[in-house]
Amino acid sequence: MTAPPEMMSVNTLTSLLRINKNEKKNLKEELKKVGVVPGPVTQVTSLCTRLTEGEAKDLCQSVGVLAAKGIKFEAVTMPMTTDLIVAIGKATELKYQLQHLAEEVQRNGQDFHNLSHGLGPGMVNVVVEILSKCIDDNIKKMQS
Repeated sequence: MTAPPEMMSVNTLTSLLRINKNEKKNLKEELKKVGVVPGPVTQVTSLCTRLTEGEAKDLCQSVGVLAAKGIKFEAVTMPMTTDLIVAIGKATELKYQLQHLAEEVQRNGQDFHNLSHGLGPGMVNVVVEILSKCIDDNIKKMQS
């Protein structure tokens, strides 16, 4: 979990803001002007604390590329029912439901976005894209 500046030390803030360590005094003065007093020690951080939103976006894209290259989509199978029409319908519905849920996470996950600097919702999208590709490939197999 990422914390407000009041729960972080000046050292942590300097690192997160990626400013010169010699600027600590100036940072502390600027924060004091706006009523923010950093704590003596950092109380709460997460793996995402040091990521910028751009880095989080790049990381999500990289994971998506790795998945596209590293998953044998043609070997990923879905359980089949005896009725081909029903199987295709269920697969199509599953894909729709996954996409809808990903949109709902985006719409209702502002705190998740903020706490993860965009990494969390971005990874949800990557997972849904991977699963959608698996579903699409299975539908093509069923139709052939």
